Amino acid sequence: MKAGDVVRVALPQADGQRKPRPAVLVASFPPCGDWLVLGISGSLGLEVKELDVRIDEGHASFTSARLGFPGLIRMGHAHVVPVSWIEGVMGRIDHGTLQLVRQRLAEHILKVA
Repeated sequence: MKAGDVVRVALPQADGQRKPRPAVLVASFPPCGDWLVLGISGSLGLEVKELDVRIDEGHASFTSARLGFPGLIRMGHAHVVPVSWIEGVMGRIDHGTLQLVRQRLAEHILKVA
């Protein structure tokens, strides 16, 4: 697995349970190889402009991400998860989109701080 992979991962839900959801791998952390992931939502109406990244039919990574639906990479759905929670790789986003995701996340954190 590597940054930019779209994976299926058991993400924590509001009720405390974990549910398999699509997410993109953003960065791994030593020493155990935990991953910072951003959940991908099919609820396009929740998009936060200039923050979330939309992957739809017009996006360069739509086919390679292999979501099967238009989705949003949601900055507000960031989690650090153990590699054991990752069920497998579904697809991949292109390098430019990964850089955009990282840039938007970093800029948001720096702006809010």
